[in-house]
Amino acid sequence: MRRMIRDTPGLLAVLVAATVALLAATPTAAGQANPVASSATAGAKTITGAECTAERLGATIAPSAIGEPVRSVTLSAPSWVEAANGVPAHCRVNGLMASVDTASTARPINFSVVLPASWSGRAAQLGGGGMNGIVPNLTGGGPGAQGPSLLDRGFATYGSDSGHQAAFGARGGAGRGVPPGINVADDWALNEEAIRNLGYAQMKKTHDAAMVIIERAYGERPRFNYYIGTSQGGENFMLGEIAGSETVSLNITQLPSHQHAFMGSSADATSANAANGSALATAKRGSQTPNNFYGPMSPPQPLNPGSIGPIGGNQAHDNMQPYLTINWSIALQGIFPSRG
Repeated sequence: MRRMIRDTPGLLAVLVAATVALLAATPTAAGQANPVASSATAGAKTITGAECTAERLGATIAPSAIGEPVRSVTLSAPSWVEAANGVPAHCRVNGLMASVDTASTARPINFSVVLPASWSGRAAQLGGGGMNGIVPNLTGGGPGAQGPSLLDRGFATYGSDSGHQAAFGARGGAGRGVPPGINVADDWALNEEAIRNLGYAQMKKTHDAAMVIIERAYGERPRFNYYIGTSQGGENFMLGEIAGSETVSLNITQLPSHQHAFMGSSADATSANAANGSALATAKRGSQTPNNFYGPMSPPQPLNPGSIGPIGGNQAHDNMQPYLTINWSIALQGIFPSRG
């Protein structure tokens, strides 16, 4: 396909013109008070420092716009960042989703959305690694990426701290270098809503909030949306997932390659039928009983190794132990459950 287009400039011009016309015809969200003008790049939309304001992007998001339960969603005042050190100009919006649970172990979800000055209509959600606890870097290239950053490519990016806050390098909630008022104690692990957020719910909540903000900024939602994650909280399995096997039956291809010695007797054959204590023996030519093949086992002799072949293919087999994925609770303070 590439060669055909390269060799036919007329066809390429038609395809480019059709693409531009299609992108220009893409409708914007209804009821947008401040429509965004298209940039010089076909299909791109822009946002400026003057438009990176709470009046345009809002101070709250209705909980009904979030597909998983939240108590409220508040947005901090947007901040405009000029292009510097290879990072394109962008508008950053930080937000907070309050948990439905109001217990002392409950935690909010801190999230951020980065809106490039020139938007390509694409967005990427960046997942955290390990146990998360901080909002990932949204202005880089993404985990393991090389070449231009997502912002350089016109992506809007967003991510969250997975629904709890951590101070790396500090144990027991000491919180070195953490702003005042941020609870980095590790008792969040005892809260069911916080565990659900870590496991999966924060991804949906963050996505839904980001879609609202992107639509407010550019007048429409992304045409293409991607998830670029690492381990996303350290889990590799879904709750309730069952796998592994209690028994595994090996077949010939999985047996270690080996060879059995084929033994026989140098004594004269005396019987046509095998019996306990007998072995293949020496049948004499011209015997009156030419069908005798078995004789006494005294003494057994190995037969020609070329008469038999090796068996077994040395192939691997699944040896995963049975398991069931479940929620876990760890007593971080005192004795749990209480004894007596």
